[in-house]
Amino acid sequence: MKIRWLSHPLYRAADLFTKLVMLNFLWAIFTLAGLIVFGLFPATVALFSQMRRITWKDWESASLYSLFHGFYQEWKQYFIKANTWGLLFYLAGTVLFVNWLILPQLDSALQLPMTAAHLFSTGFLLVVLMFWFPAFIHYELKWMDYLKVAFLLPFKNILSTFMVIAGVSVFIALLFWFPPIISFAGISGIAWLIMSLSVKTFTTRVA
Repeated sequence: MKIRWLSHPLYRAADLFTKLVMLNFLWAIFTLAGLIVFGLFPATVALFSQMRRITWKDWESASLYSLFHGFYQEWKQYFIKANTWGLLFYLAGTVLFVNWLILPQLDSALQLPMTAAHLFSTGFLLVVLMFWFPAFIHYELKWMDYLKVAFLLPFKNILSTFMVIAGVSVFIALLFWFPPIISFAGISGIAWLIMSLSVKTFTTRVA
C-alpha cells in the first residue's frame, strides 16, 4: 500500500527540487568533463533525457541513483552524436554573433531592417534549440530529420510554444533577480519547464 505522505504536495515539491538540484550538479560536472565546449551538448542531452523521466513518465520511479546512472549512460552514448550537432549550432551562433558585431558599421538606413532580421534570426535559433533537445531524446530519426522536426515543432502547437517561451523567459528573469537559483537548479529548472510545457507538442506521450 502506498504511504499517504508520499503523495503530499509538499513532499512531491521537495522531491522534485532535490532531483533538479542533483541533475543541475551533474550537468555542470559533465559539461566540465568535456572541457565545456565538448561537454555542453552531451550533458544537456543527458539532462533532457532524465528530465523526460521526471515529467513524462512516473517520476516516483526515478530514484536519485537511477537518474545519476541514466545521466552517465546517456552522456557516454550520445557524446559523439550530440557534439556533431553542437558544432552545427556553435557555427550558427558564431555567424549570428559576427553579424551583430558588423551591424554598427552599416549605413544608418540598413541598420534598422538588418537589426530586426538579426533579432528574428537569433530568437528563432533559440526556439529551435529549445525544441531540438526534446526532439532528439524523444524521436529516433535520421540525422537531418532532427533539424526538420526542430524547425517544425514550434509551429505545431503555437500555444504550447508560447507557453514554453513565456515560462523560460520568466524563469530566466527570476535567475537575474535571485542569482543563487542558478547554482541549485538554473539549467535543470529551464529543462524541466521546457519538457513540462512542450509535452502537448509531441504526437505521442511517452509510456
